[in-house]
Amino acid sequence: ASVPEPTAPTLTAPTDVFDLHRGDARELRDQLESLEADTGASLVGHTDLVLTSPPYFDIKDYGYEAGEQIGRGDRYDAYLRELRNVFDTTYDITSDTASLLVVVNTIRQRKRVFDLPSDIARICQTLNPEVACPRCGRGGFDARGEVAPVRGDPLECPDCSCRFHARPESWHLEDIIIWNKTRARPFSKKGKLRNVFEYILCFSKSGDFTLDTDAIRVANPAEFKKWWVDYPERYH
Repeated sequence: ASVPEPTAPTLTAPTDVFDLHRGDARELRDQLESLEADTGASLVGHTDLVLTSPPYFDIKDYGYEAGEQIGRGDRYDAYLRELRNVFDTTYDITSDTASLLVVVNTIRQRKRVFDLPSDIARICQTLNPEVACPRCGRGGFDARGEVAPVRGDPLECPDCSCRFHARPESWHLEDIIIWNKTRARPFSKKGKLRNVFEYILCFSKSGDFTLDTDAIRVANPAEFKKWWVDYPERYH
């Protein structure tokens, strides 16, 4: 089947936002801010949940031109910078109590394993990589970081040993859930063990995050049966 051309959502009125759209997440902030300027409506800051599974670097072709795919044909560090830009956009457009859920797994290319879950956890907690040392001015902390910093932990300048904090406005990593996919369709690539799980990285925007399990509990199976698709579970 042919892949549809990527198109920007048609947003001409505030009510257009509350619909199903297919577009480039890298352009979402600019589109919302432009619509706000044109209509005077408040659109940024009303999204409470972001659920995503990012493109898997250069190992999967999603059918678009290379320049339209995050990571396609890029170095791994450039791919992480692109992902950081997307997660930075989601941070800016979501509400103060928003949550971000990222379904992801490690990837393997040319006999090298990339720990993508850990790298995404790191970049989401340090949304501003271009921070400079306040003492000596050294900058250029890349996507992986000099000391693998996370939100709340200080950076340490390798030149003068000054310890300082990066941008505080970043996602909080609250939990990591293992998604058990033992009943999923098996991977059948030669020389590779079957992978039966993925990570779900759970982030919050607020430092006062609490999980209200009663609010997400569905006690009556009949109420959620319409969302159950049957085997294999990975396609739900």
